[in-house]
Amino acid sequence: MMTASAKYLRAVGIPVRRAMTREERRMGMFSANVTLHSFVDDSSVSLSATVDTGASISLIPADVLERLGVTRRHQSVFEFADGRIERYDVGELLLTAEGRTTHTWAVFGDVGAEPLLGCHALEGLMLAADPYAGQLIASPNAPSGQNGLQP
Repeated sequence: MMTASAKYLRAVGIPVRRAMTREERRMGMFSANVTLHSFVDDSSVSLSATVDTGASISLIPADVLERLGVTRRHQSVFEFADGRIERYDVGELLLTAEGRTTHTWAVFGDVGAEPLLGCHALEGLMLAADPYAGQLIASPNAPSGQNGLQP
């Protein structure tokens, strides 16, 4: 059986949609509810995304991004954990999680791909992954007053 890390891109990841195994949850993998917002109109889509701190950029299925009117801005090359190298389109969107919104990049993933929340979005949201509690928390590195911590 392939390990969970082998199923994800080092930079982004394109896993098959499935429920997380008990082992994966024990490894600190968890999901978070996010809302994606359109720049074109007032539409938005809420979904559950796997928090992947090994992914630089978030990954969203292409059909979801297209429905929101996200423009394919450029292509980037990503290396899979198994060594494969592939090129994917990347676009910009607004993403909300835990009541915070940020402008971020997202990879146009394959239709049906599991959405991933990557580090670029987490940093923009000033959130961090707490793998032990299986939740997003205020980043301890956020500027004073932005992370809910007292100076």
